[in-house]
Amino acid sequence: FGSSLLFRPISPFRPRRPLTMPALSATAPLILGEGSGKAAVGGNAAVEPGRCILTWGDNAHCQCLVDASTAATLPTPTQVAFKRPMRSLAAGWECSLLIDNTGSLWGGGANRGSCLSEEDGERSLRFGRLDLPELDGVPFEAVQAGRDHALAVLEGGRAVISWGPSNEFGQLGHGSAQQAKVRPGVVLLSGVTVRQVACGEFHSLVLTVQGEVYAFGSNAYGTLGTGRRDAIEQAEKVDASHLRGMPVRGICAGAQSSMALSIGGQVFCWGCNGHGRLGLGPQHDHEDVVLTPQAVPGLPGMARAIFAGGRHSAALLRKGRLFMAGDNRYGQLGQSCKETSHTSTFYELPLHDYTLRVRTVALGSSHTHILSYDGELYACGCNAAGQLGLGSAASDGEHAPLAVDFPVPVSLAPRGAGQDYVVVGIAACHDHTVALALSVPSNCGRVISMGRVLRGGHLPSARAQATGRPQTTMATGPGGGGGFGGFGGFCGFGGRGLAQTLRGDAAMSQLLGGEGAASGEERRPPPIEEHPRPSTGCGDGRGKLASSLTSGCTSRLGVDKARGMVLALSPKHHQAARLRGNSGQGLDEDGSHAEEVVLLQPVVQPGVASSVGFAGLSVAKLSELFSAAAGDDGEASEELQSALGAAFATPCLLNASFCFPGLYRPRLDAGGLLNAFKGFGLAAKSHKIELHVINAAFEGLSAWAGDHDEASSLVHRDQLRGLPALMLSPVLSNPQDPQHYELMSRVMRLVAWMPPEGRRELQEIVVEDCSEEEVLRSLVRRVRDHCDETVHRAHQMQRLSPEIWEGLMLLQLLWGANGAIAQRLDDSLRTQPELPELQLGMSMTQTLTQISAASRASPGSTMLGRFALTALRPPVPAAEFHLQSLAEELVPPELEFRLFVENACAGPITPSEVLELPLYAARTDYGFEYVLPSKMRSFMANRNLVPVSYTRKVLQVENHHAQLNLQHQVARRVAADLEVLPGHEIHIDPALLFFILKVRRERILEDTAAALQRATPEDLRRQLKVIFEGEQGVDEGGLAREFFRLLSARVFTADCGLFDPAVAQSARVLWFDKASACESTDFWLAGVILGLVVYNNMPGLNVRFPSVVFKKIKGEPLGLEDLRQVYPEIFVSLRALLQWKPEEESMSPEEANTLFENTFCLDFVVSYDSNGQNLSKELCADGKDRAVTLDNRGEFVKLYCEWLLASSIERQFEPFRKGVRRVCDSSLFNALDSVELELIVCGEQDLDFAQMRNHAVYDGYTEDSPYVIAFWGLLLSFDAEQKKRFLSFVTGSDLAPVGGLQELQLVIQKNGGEPTDRLPTAHTCFNLLLLPEYETEAKMEKLLNTAVHNAEGFGLE
Repeated sequence: FGSSLLFRPISPFRPRRPLTMPALSATAPLILGEGSGKAAVGGNAAVEPGRCILTWGDNAHCQCLVDASTAATLPTPTQVAFKRPMRSLAAGWECSLLIDNTGSLWGGGANRGSCLSEEDGERSLRFGRLDLPELDGVPFEAVQAGRDHALAVLEGGRAVISWGPSNEFGQLGHGSAQQAKVRPGVVLLSGVTVRQVACGEFHSLVLTVQGEVYAFGSNAYGTLGTGRRDAIEQAEKVDASHLRGMPVRGICAGAQSSMALSIGGQVFCWGCNGHGRLGLGPQHDHEDVVLTPQAVPGLPGMARAIFAGGRHSAALLRKGRLFMAGDNRYGQLGQSCKETSHTSTFYELPLHDYTLRVRTVALGSSHTHILSYDGELYACGCNAAGQLGLGSAASDGEHAPLAVDFPVPVSLAPRGAGQDYVVVGIAACHDHTVALALSVPSNCGRVISMGRVLRGGHLPSARAQATGRPQTTMATGPGGGGGFGGFGGFCGFGGRGLAQTLRGDAAMSQLLGGEGAASGEERRPPPIEEHPRPSTGCGDGRGKLASSLTSGCTSRLGVDKARGMVLALSPKHHQAARLRGNSGQGLDEDGSHAEEVVLLQPVVQPGVASSVGFAGLSVAKLSELFSAAAGDDGEASEELQSALGAAFATPCLLNASFCFPGLYRPRLDAGGLLNAFKGFGLAAKSHKIELHVINAAFEGLSAWAGDHDEASSLVHRDQLRGLPALMLSPVLSNPQDPQHYELMSRVMRLVAWMPPEGRRELQEIVVEDCSEEEVLRSLVRRVRDHCDETVHRAHQMQRLSPEIWEGLMLLQLLWGANGAIAQRLDDSLRTQPELPELQLGMSMTQTLTQISAASRASPGSTMLGRFALTALRPPVPAAEFHLQSLAEELVPPELEFRLFVENACAGPITPSEVLELPLYAARTDYGFEYVLPSKMRSFMANRNLVPVSYTRKVLQVENHHAQLNLQHQVARRVAADLEVLPGHEIHIDPALLFFILKVRRERILEDTAAALQRATPEDLRRQLKVIFEGEQGVDEGGLAREFFRLLSARVFTADCGLFDPAVAQSARVLWFDKASACESTDFWLAGVILGLVVYNNMPGLNVRFPSVVFKKIKGEPLGLEDLRQVYPEIFVSLRALLQWKPEEESMSPEEANTLFENTFCLDFVVSYDSNGQNLSKELCADGKDRAVTLDNRGEFVKLYCEWLLASSIERQFEPFRKGVRRVCDSSLFNALDSVELELIVCGEQDLDFAQMRNHAVYDGYTEDSPYVIAFWGLLLSFDAEQKKRFLSFVTGSDLAPVGGLQELQLVIQKNGGEPTDRLPTAHTCFNLLLLPEYETEAKMEKLLNTAVHNAEGFGLE
């Protein structure tokens, strides 16, 4: 374009065939007539009924498409006849532009620089085709205009054309600012497809199909969002602050402000903040200018559309809820202008109190138009130039109000005309409005929702009181204090003060034909000074996105089949009753009653190329591309390469790709994406595609954030949704590949650079969208493998790099997500009686919300209660997070102990704390960079990621260091006492350096007890040396192991008096005997012995403590599940108590409580046996007088568990715990959790089936029969998990008895032979296995595995 290059004339598209109204889509043109393009003016022009253009407001420059000499203002909607189908419209400062169905531009208004028509010179153009030669024959789809410039989008979004009488501030984007006329030319956007354009007074915004926003023009008020104030003459991407990587689906521009709407419904504003128009809240009230995009706080949901005007803004939420902010001096916010002059927080208009649901909005300089789902138009704000369209009845000498501070209906047709209009497109700018409408017979009426203003009626008797709205900061005007004004009435300005205030019936009377006021000249208010040039006017109030307003919406409109027109349905016979009833009941999401929904006419969106969709790559499309590229198709491979490259190279596009289709809130289809990526290796030229995608991913990560400062703005979910998709891609699957490794390192560094808010949002994405086990396992495996590879490289280089700790941070983030998934499902299932029918694509939050709602609707037993009361396990086992490189000791335990002491001696860091860690600048071996805090730089600080085998070795190093330190202290003390000079040898009594135990084998327990009671804490922490009296052995570790083996056989047994024999027999664990006659010292000695085992790095003891013992040592909370290992029968009984529910669901709570009491007959007293005596214990005060009911059974179970596991054995356990801590009390020991401590004390519990085989008994078989030999061969080949399952199948427990499996006498009995399909069965009370004799080993293996894996309780499911 420009003087050197013109488009060749292109043949216009054929006019589309007129469609019947039910078939209209969002992209179809409005059929406003047929014929030539000559315009007719006046409300009574002969046009085809039902189709028209309406304009009203200031017409000084013919911007209302009516001759200015006829009327300088149009106070009422005036019909502009035009016999062409129209597809789009826009309102500029002093002009109006439209596009017909051939893509031709039409318009009227100020013609400065002959930018509308060269034939008419610079005279204002009434209405006609834009005859600029550069635009001739070029099909357009959308258009917008500012004060001195216009932007038009070519059909299909191929390019943006701009022109105007001036490019003083670069608002045309042509690269050179000048005040002279600029002819139509292309805005340089690197060939990207355009979805929407928006124009402010002197700046422009462009939205691409990739969700990126470009800006150019004046930047004096920060309207370009670059963080600077200098003008930009060429389009520049807006990626500062919160728009970095943010996929945007809608934009709009006010006079000196800009707004953007993300795909997740979040609103961002920047630019001039005068009168609080940006709605950023009180924290920004002191800022007149906001230079970078900022998120709007306080909106109670996701926005569907955004709008910007001269000095006020609006956001439209779901269900037609409208929120507005900014200047209210003319009542343009729909609030009382007396009470509120402006608000800096988006404040909800209480339209829902009147069952009015907003469909779209148009904002002018100081006025607002609201279009409802009924097709009715409402207006509020300044009406000095008739811009509200409320009009005046000149024949009666009546005048319209000067200003209106609550939305009132606009009469679109003269009374008595016999017709009415349904608005299907509206645009406003400065002081005029243009609309596209369909006419309907007036006798059809409209469905009037409760509480709304009725034609010929009155205002509601009481003003609506807003409830549940965000808090706001308001500046009060002279009329009163702050607060929401409601639908109060009109207020007009005369001179400098308030000239008149019309309320109630008087206001309605004036609107609908009552008495008038003073002359219009006297009533016109003086202009309100805003800001000096270059931003002195107001915005055009548009930028609404078609997809956010026309998808899935309905309206109370019907179809006249005879005329092919849309008609409003008549009110039903019960409408009057609904006017008096409760509002909002029986309403659909859009505010309409379902039985009245017939059709919705698409709304035309100014500036939006409605045929251009978002360019996000879907999972279905990706799968299709992989399938096509699987063959030897070069074109398909190129398309796949191009699609993946574009997605991975653009963060905005990647964050909007691979989501479930059709969801209002975007959600990543992680499972589908992972399955789709499995076809990557099958594609032809996969290596070439991989290299291209890797390069694109590097480019995308650089665009996401090039440094820590840029990453500080990544705090929104929509900015980060693409990261899991990138991590699931095949280009990160092989950490041994240098490019894969470097790419994953960049991802980890990006996560480390993020602020805590961003990490939390990323974790929520994983919880919500990646909760499938396969997906989460894949993420964990890739991050863990990368961390292992980093450790391998550090081992080779003999130097730890910061990448190690960045990788651990990401792995900790996944660990937290893994636990959160289980916790949230567990919390919901514990209150969920039956799973509701869930839908594909529901996020975890939506799933849990639906589960919670079903629970409230159907109280009763829980899902977990019907099957098991155990907590749900996380999708990924903890072992899969463990770094295998540490198990290989690639990081020496001595080095890790030093790292722990230097950096993390305060204790381990939790996964939730990792998310909150800030980075700080430091000089490292790799230069000056941001690094994680020192408390993160230790593997043991991240102990949940460390294998227990490595933890034990580091603990051994710590214990050894402690022992050496004690020896050195003794040596220094002795040398000081003897005054030995340095370098001289001294001889120290070994008893001072070691803790020497002299014991007799036959009296090992008595000798040990006596020695331990004499020992001081310092003695116990010395290195242990054992001497067996009468033997010559020297203890180098072997004697100590023998000592502990013999001692544990005497102490940790069921018959030693410390532990309960009944529990040992029934549960096969050692539990403290609450009736034990032993002294507290005996339990203290048992604890000391256990502590010595850990402190002296002995192998695990052959003891069978339940996990609850180690929980109590570490002070972790206990619950009902912990009772299962100790008292399995009581556990089953208490679970049944919690699961019980009345058979009749209709039973009242009182009846259910009575039935429960009569069924169980329980009180808060428990009985137990103590040395043959039957004793009782009250669980609470007056427990014997308090019955256990359906309501308090949970409290009873809790108190009973606390008594069994804590209170009843406090005398026995507390000395035992103190004995353990007498020896073990180091920082590393304190960092262990109960699971790690149990594994260190007891070791891995290997089930030795060879011992069980040696003591087995046979009935019907013989020990040496081939069938039995094959059977034992199968059992010995089982892995650890299979062995546990088999042991649980035949004995009822997966634990070996105290003393090992040799204590278990398994009986194998023949149970028939072939032909049979009978499964093996077991009698767990007798350790009896009934084994049929199958004809083949394969059949035996199959049926035995079937029985073992499907056993539940005492039967098969």
